[in-house]
Amino acid sequence: RLVNQNPEGRAQGIFLPVKCVLKRKQKEVDLKHILSSVPSGIYQSKLLCGLWWFPNQMKRHARLWIRKDGTESKNMLEIEKKLYEKGYKYIVGIDEVGRGSLAGPVVSASVLFPPYIEPFIFKDSKKLSKKKREELFFEIKKRALAIGIGVVENTIIDKINIYNATKLAMKRALEDLKTDFDFIITDYVKFEPYAHISVPKADEKSFTVAAASIIAKVYRDKIMEEYSQVYPYSFEKHKGYLTKLHKEEILKYGFSPIHRKSFKIKIQRKLKFGE
Repeated sequence: RLVNQNPEGRAQGIFLPVKCVLKRKQKEVDLKHILSSVPSGIYQSKLLCGLWWFPNQMKRHARLWIRKDGTESKNMLEIEKKLYEKGYKYIVGIDEVGRGSLAGPVVSASVLFPPYIEPFIFKDSKKLSKKKREELFFEIKKRALAIGIGVVENTIIDKINIYNATKLAMKRALEDLKTDFDFIITDYVKFEPYAHISVPKADEKSFTVAAASIIAKVYRDKIMEEYSQVYPYSFEKHKGYLTKLHKEEILKYGFSPIHRKSFKIKIQRKLKFGE
């Protein structure tokens, strides 16, 4: 069924009990309490819910799926809530952008929100459109207690390697917060000596890290767009990542001053040996 959003922001529609047969017993599943448990933040133009059936070892099973077009409805505050329960109040999320790029800096952002803030981000920055990222960029700046930015240029990356450069950018972003905090969530980067938790794909599981990912992405994209005005490369399109277009530009113009010379790629042999 399609459940539309009314002007008051609440879902409206017809809720009917659904009967399913499980182990030869009749059971009723009322969709009303299930849908009412979905956070109001995921309602927009349409909420699609469906029910389908399939046999499994002579049993009948029902599965309910609920999704909002283009939005993941997972709990983005799950990690933060566990930290709140342990007594941590001011939690910082840190994420970086540009680690795998062949040109330009690596940029890290740190974000500190008020405790128990209601999530308004349900995806990491890479899954959002440019327009949506920029909208959220200003929303984050408006609602965060503090935001920090750390930038490490390609020349430093070539000297200390990308992993150490990433940690340096994170440290600079943390120092740029200019406020006290209790704990840090990172996107799978060990960050001693700070009290932190390193979580794989944290930008998909932590609201705070997702916000940091958006800040870092928008900030670095602006840098690369400015570089496209200085050098004859389409940095505003590929942002320094090694796309087909970027390869063609490197073969045509060579490496620019903002390219990372320490990144070993096959195209370097073509430039050096004419292969």
